[in-house]
Amino acid sequence: MNAYCVGIVRYSILSYTQGGGWETFSQDLDEYQRKLFDPGRLALHQRLFSEVTLASLDSQSVELSKDWFTLLVLTSTELPKENRAFLEQLNASRDWMEIKALPPENPGMGAAVMECLKARVDTPVYATLRLDDDDALANDYFARLSPYLAPRFRNFAVSFASGYAGLHNGEGYTRFKQYYQPNVALGLASIHDKQQLTKKTGEAKQIFQLGNHTKIDRRVPVILDSRQPAYIRTVHEHSDSAKRTVRKVSKLDDVPFETVKVKFPTCL
Repeated sequence: MNAYCVGIVRYSILSYTQGGGWETFSQDLDEYQRKLFDPGRLALHQRLFSEVTLASLDSQSVELSKDWFTLLVLTSTELPKENRAFLEQLNASRDWMEIKALPPENPGMGAAVMECLKARVDTPVYATLRLDDDDALANDYFARLSPYLAPRFRNFAVSFASGYAGLHNGEGYTRFKQYYQPNVALGLASIHDKQQLTKKTGEAKQIFQLGNHTKIDRRVPVILDSRQPAYIRTVHEHSDSAKRTVRKVSKLDDVPFETVKVKFPTCL
């Protein structure tokens, strides 16, 4: 690859000071923590993170390497020990994966991302990208992102708007729907040059500093590439706004499993 890439995953981050936009934070703190660390929820997220998210990364057509890629998994210091042990087990076989536990009193997600970038980035251009812990990237995601990893696209974002919504019942996917959303969070990337890490330019240095992903085109120019499906958005009972999302995606066109397997051969 011609640039360093850092994928950022938020994995059950507990925060006493901010909600991060999640619906769970609208409840009182005790209820919020109980729901976040509910054993059933964590078990499902473990399954999806290993069998969907990481499986999609393991099958990339451009083999992942710590020389050019880091998957930064941000989690909580309060994550139950058995669930942290599961993450560590996944991490042990992937040298490009890094786990960072954040305290709920001061989660400091931005600081953790910047620490990773300053330690890892040694190329003129770097990119940061968003990925949820229950979703997947197409096996050609990085091959398609590569042409945009160039100095001329500094301070641009890249949105692969086409993908699939996958309805998941806890055991596996039951249906897939055609999904299209410009500025969708899944795989949304921002392009930067290394000098931005050391100079106070007032510019964003990583994808989350650009704010609400649905409005990112109001902050920076966005390259919109919708030619091929680039992600699976997983819809399940423990996802935020689950009922509302199920109603929305159920109206979309069905996609055969065989079609989805072309870009996601290891996720079904």
